[in-house]
Amino acid sequence: MEGSLSGAVDAAEGGFRFIDSRTEPAEERLTALYPLANHEVFKRQILEEMKYRAPMIYSLEIADKFKKNGLAASLGQASRFTENAARIEKLLEERDDRLDEAWEAFLVIRQKALDLHPFYQTQLRDLNELSGRIGIHTVEEVRGTLSNAKSQVQALSDQIRGLTARLHLWPGPARPLRNRSGS
Repeated sequence: MEGSLSGAVDAAEGGFRFIDSRTEPAEERLTALYPLANHEVFKRQILEEMKYRAPMIYSLEIADKFKKNGLAASLGQASRFTENAARIEKLLEERDDRLDEAWEAFLVIRQKALDLHPFYQTQLRDLNELSGRIGIHTVEEVRGTLSNAKSQVQALSDQIRGLTARLHLWPGPARPLRNRSGS
């Protein structure tokens, strides 16, 4: 770029300059084509200036009104409320999604229960019938009955041994046992 500027290349040598950066104060002048006294030029200049200034001035005026009336604090609270409401809304949507999942799981379980209910109802009816025949006893009752039966067997066994021992000790002649028919 520096080689293409006015000072680096001399036009007399046949060089070509892309940019003529030389300023010659005697020749250069800034001349306004339209004075600000022209109403159209003045209007365009004002509009150009206000294009940048008006939004800032308007915003500052509104902000001042809010500050003077104490609405700025209320707006801050409203802003925080809106942020909190958005977070709460997100949590509520998450809760609703989980409730929907739980409802779907409940419907699946309910359908399984409805499908299996006749089977278990038949099984329970059969068990009730069997328990009517056998009787309903707890484990402790069954254990108590078994121990009573064992003690009765033991007592009968002792009686048989005692009778057998007396028969062997009997001093009289051995008599043949008669059966009921008398023979």
